[in-house]
Amino acid sequence: MKLVSLAGNRAAVVLEEQVLCIADARHLVEALGGAPDTVLGIVQAQADVVAGLNVVIADVQSNPDLRASLASVGALLPVASAELMPPLPDPKTIIGFGMNYTDHISEMKIDRPEDPPYLNKSVTSLVAPGGCIILPPDHSTMVDWEAELAVIIGRTCYRVSPADALGHVFGYTAANDVSARDWVDVSYAAQGLMDTITKWGLNLLGKQFPTFCPLGPVIVTADELGDPNVLEIACHVNGELMQQSNTENMVFSTAELISYISKFQILQPGDIILTGTMSGIGFARKPRIFLQPGDRVDVEIEKIGVLSNVVA
Repeated sequence: MKLVSLAGNRAAVVLEEQVLCIADARHLVEALGGAPDTVLGIVQAQADVVAGLNVVIADVQSNPDLRASLASVGALLPVASAELMPPLPDPKTIIGFGMNYTDHISEMKIDRPEDPPYLNKSVTSLVAPGGCIILPPDHSTMVDWEAELAVIIGRTCYRVSPADALGHVFGYTAANDVSARDWVDVSYAAQGLMDTITKWGLNLLGKQFPTFCPLGPVIVTADELGDPNVLEIACHVNGELMQQSNTENMVFSTAELISYISKFQILQPGDIILTGTMSGIGFARKPRIFLQPGDRVDVEIEKIGVLSNVVA
């Protein structure tokens, strides 16, 4: 199953080239009576709701008269005309990991990390598919892209083992961990412990600006996506291929990342985990390339789709 969030934080199910808004369809589809109106509500409600929605999908797809009735009241509409929010617009936290692809480690000329490098991403940095990545006025000249697989936690977990970790996942989506690189060089040149900590902290703040976390276009439930460790992932800027890899090239697998962070904090339904990016970032190119107003960035992940945003 694929889910999106429509304007007003209304959950909708993707039916091929159309979306079914749960709140607007409720009075015509009895089986939707207990389904939450938001994607976060669906994530928190667990398997029974997902199973019920799968039944609804089958009913709607097999009943032309019902589809016509739903379309007549605006509950079933073309994907192309739907006003999308981030598919999960209201997470409690966004967790990120860096240096998690072998090819990215090579291009950055650093050693393989012993533990996953952890960071936080502000929830206020989220922006919808089709939304604008807004360059911050004071830090607009070194803004970079990072195509990433994003994990949506579906069950509360603490100290979960890698073997059990994927059982706590609701689904997956695509993300762009947009980053202002103004402080990377000064971080590498830092002298002494405190200077290094301060400069690296500034570098992480370069990931927090509003609109610096495009997310979407859909959440694909874990049962539909299957193995998250064998997905092709790519990033194009203005149609030019900049990044291309496969999640099998992660240093730490999705399950290992979940297990690792759960040693330190309780993960809750609706938490988002960004799993790191691959080689091909603008900062590592010679000459360096950064995003400019008018650029279009497309992050594409197998089985999920294309997340597109324009720079402003």
